[in-house]
Amino acid sequence: MKPFLTLFLVATVSMRLAYGQRFDFETGIVDNLNAQKTGEMVKFTVNNVNTFRYKVTIKGSNITYVTPIPTELQTLFRLPEPTQSASKATEGASKAEAAKNDMDKLKVATAGNFRVVMDELVRLCSLFVVEANAVRSIKYRRATLISIAKQNWRNHSTMLGTLPTRFTVPVMQAHVQGFMDAYQKAEMQYEAAKQAAKSTPSTDDDERIESALERFEEGYHDVDEEDLIKLIEDVDLLQNALLDPKNFSVISPAIQAEGDYLAFTISIEPDQTNALLPHEASKEVNVEIPVRKGWKADFSVGSNFSVGYEARDERYYLKPTSDGKGALTRGANSNFLRPGVAAMLHAYQRTGKSYAAGIMMGVGAGFKEENALTAAYYLGGSLVLGKTERLMINGGVSFLQVNRLKAGYIRGDDYPIDSTKIDDLTEKVLRPSLFLGISYNITNRVERN
Repeated sequence: MKPFLTLFLVATVSMRLAYGQRFDFETGIVDNLNAQKTGEMVKFTVNNVNTFRYKVTIKGSNITYVTPIPTELQTLFRLPEPTQSASKATEGASKAEAAKNDMDKLKVATAGNFRVVMDELVRLCSLFVVEANAVRSIKYRRATLISIAKQNWRNHSTMLGTLPTRFTVPVMQAHVQGFMDAYQKAEMQYEAAKQAAKSTPSTDDDERIESALERFEEGYHDVDEEDLIKLIEDVDLLQNALLDPKNFSVISPAIQAEGDYLAFTISIEPDQTNALLPHEASKEVNVEIPVRKGWKADFSVGSNFSVGYEARDERYYLKPTSDGKGALTRGANSNFLRPGVAAMLHAYQRTGKSYAAGIMMGVGAGFKEENALTAAYYLGGSLVLGKTERLMINGGVSFLQVNRLKAGYIRGDDYPIDSTKIDDLTEKVLRPSLFLGISYNITNRVERN
C-alpha cells in the first residue's frame, strides 16, 4: 500500500509542475508565457546559453538560482595558461628524443657487450619518447577542450560538431603507466650503460652517457611536472561536461504561482576566464507570467447612473378645488438618470488576461435634484479591463433613497391647503433600480519577498 501511495503523491506533484516558459539566449526570444494556474509550481528555463562562458542567475520572488561554472571546471579554467603544461611536455619529449639520438650515434662505434647494452638503451629511450608524446597529447587535449568550452557557441549542437574524438580513461591510464614504466626501465639502462662504458678504451663514452642521462631526466620532469592522474580526471570531466546538453540550459527552481503575475529576472554575465577574450556586456531580461484562477479583490472609485422610475423622486402638490382645499396630485419628474459617486469592492477570478468578469458591491452618495447627497448602495457585476491600472464597467441594482408618498395620504383626495405642508407629504424610502457605471482602480506594485 505504501509504494502505491508514494507513487500517487509523486504523480500528483509532477502534474502540478509547469514547464515550457523559456528565454532563448541566442535569439533573444521569450516564449510560452501562457498564464499559469494559481498554486502551480512554475519553472523558467534559459536555453542556448553556454554556462562554461556565462554565469546565469534566475531570480523569482525570494528565490535566487545561480548557475556558475561547476567547481571542478572553474578550477580548470583558472589555470594561468592551459597550453603551458602541454608546451612544456613537448619540450620534455624533445629533450628525451635528443638524448636518444645521441645514444644512437654512440652505439655505432661500440662493439661486444657494450653494443648490446647500448642497443637496449636506444630501444627503451625510443619507447619512452613514444609514451612521452602520448602524455603530451593528453595535455594538449585538455587545453583544446578548455578553449572549445569558452567560445561563444550558438547552441550545443553547433559545439558538438567541433569536439575531437574522445580519449577514453583506460587508454589515457595505459599511456601514463607506460610513460612511468618506460622512464624507470630507461633510467636503469642508462646506469647499466655507464657501467659498461667504463670497460671501453674511450674516455668520452662515460661523459656522453652522463650528459644524455641528464637531458633524459630533464625531459621526464618536464612531462611529469603535474599530477598525471589528475590530468586524466580533468580530460574525462571536460569531455563529459561538453557532451551534456544540460550545460547549455539553466532551469530555475519551482516557484508557486500566487498573486497576479510571476516575475522572473534573468541576469547573464560573461565569465572572463581568459584575459585575451573581449569583454562582453551583461544582459538582463525581465519577464512577467500572468496567473489565472484564484479569487482577487480590488477597490475602485467611480460614477454610477441609476435609471428607471424607482430612481426618481415623487413630487406632489395640492391642486386647488374648492373651499380652501386641494386635490393631492403627483407632479412630473423628467430626470431619467440619478448620478452618484461610489466606492466599490470587486471580487473576480484571475483570468491571466487583460480582462475579467466578477461581482461588485459599493456604497456611495446619490445626487438629488436639489444638489443634495443621499446614501446609495450598489450590487451587481463588473467587467474588469487592464493589467495593472484597471478600468471597471459596472452594472446591476442600486438601492437609492427616494421620495415616496407617506402612508395616510391618498392621491386624488382633498386636503386643506393652508394646514398641509408639501414636504410633509413624502418620506425617504429605499428603492431598487438598475444602474450602469464606470470606475477606476489605481494599484501599487507589491512584490512579496
